[in-house]
Amino acid sequence: MKQETTVQCSAEVCGEGQWGVFYPHRCSRKATVEREGKQYCKQHDPVAIEAGHKTRSAKREAKWAAEEKAEKDTDRKQKEVMDKVAIGAELAEAVLAWWDKHVRDSGQLDSLSDRMVALAREFQKAKEE
Repeated sequence: MKQETTVQCSAEVCGEGQWGVFYPHRCSRKATVEREGKQYCKQHDPVAIEAGHKTRSAKREAKWAAEEKAEKDTDRKQKEVMDKVAIGAELAEAVLAWWDKHVRDSGQLDSLSDRMVALAREFQKAKEE
């Protein structure tokens, strides 16, 4: 009868519990791959570890990129809203100035009324977008 020999993983691991970090020992699992002359189990295979790091890193980078894009979109939309608010505020100022000058004093319409109409059209255009 032939006796089968199993090779143990060559990775060094630490024990569990409070004092485990002070008592490193070899992994007790059976080796499944050989890398640079050393035997490793699936968990401690350097190639698998590196692939896991790359996968997690790619997911993290994709998540950060999506968050950054969402933040930029939010900033852009907020700027658009603030621009529309500024146009509305300017329109309100123009209407009040027109009211003070033309309705109260019953004077004639001039370039102020043209400005008011232009601002009103700009506000409507911005509102539709």
